[in-house]
Amino acid sequence: MDVWNRVKGKAGMHNVSARWNEVTSWLCDRAKSSTLLSIVSKLLVAGSVYYIWQERCNRLFMNHARPPDILAKTIMDTVRYRLMGLKIKQTERSRQILQDWNISSTGIG
Repeated sequence: MDVWNRVKGKAGMHNVSARWNEVTSWLCDRAKSSTLLSIVSKLLVAGSVYYIWQERCNRLFMNHARPPDILAKTIMDTVRYRLMGLKIKQTERSRQILQDWNISSTGIG
């Protein structure tokens, strides 16, 4: 939960709890949307699931644990790098989202 609470705000998911049914319900409501914020939220959830599951396996089978802040940074970096590779239509909103992720909008889209 600590990791999720650290990353969810970057995708506009401030009000979404760490309960899986609430996360999936929130995503399902926006599944067909192709806005940049919905893409960010999908990437963030996918990255969170992947790295949290990886962390679970590392703790169970390799007796290795990373602190929540390191795990959250890994998720955020992964989403940021993926966003950097997308062609994004330049709008005021997309520029603001990119700025929130510390991505220069120059040369994107």
